Amino acid sequence: SYLPYFLSWISVIGIAINLYSLYGPINDLRVAIGGPGTERILYLADPGFFIPNILILTVWKTLGWDSIIYLASITSIDPQLYEAAIVDGASKLRQAWHITLPGILPTIMILLILRLGGLFNSNFELVYGLQNPFIDYEVISTIVYKMGIQQADFALATAVGFMQGLVALLLTVMANKGSKMVSGMGIW
Repeated sequence: SYLPYFLSWISVIGIAINLYSLYGPINDLRVAIGGPGTERILYLADPGFFIPNILILTVWKTLGWDSIIYLASITSIDPQLYEAAIVDGASKLRQAWHITLPGILPTIMILLILRLGGLFNSNFELVYGLQNPFIDYEVISTIVYKMGIQQADFALATAVGFMQGLVALLLTVMANKGSKMVSGMGIW
């Protein structure tokens, strides 16, 4: 389902807190599978689980929307190409490699460019919302927030934010050039 894409990060954090809590469904399932002697884990208090949690929640939230984009791209491929490949005896793998992949390559490249440009956005809400006294991971956005809002060091926060934007722009330009080299097309 693509519904998670439309949920706010605060809602996703609330769901995660309930799922990962000491007596939440994930720990209940773990105890049910492992037996009565299995210890419950404080997933949100263990720094080793922080980055996997961020990755899992980000993939869960964006997977549905990206799937719709790729499916829309696949439906734009001419069905006669697949029919001709079947007549020629191409397997499903060959059809995917020689018809589907080249057909969606422009979409892959555009999404790659946009994702690399947004890489430094780094889900401020998610990281900040999952931080607690046991976990103090930082991303550039949380550092800018803490310097600017909590410490009132506006000049340094602005400089760090500006550098973040510059690096994001550089990544976008490099991804666009790479896309032009690979597929012959880019955003500009």
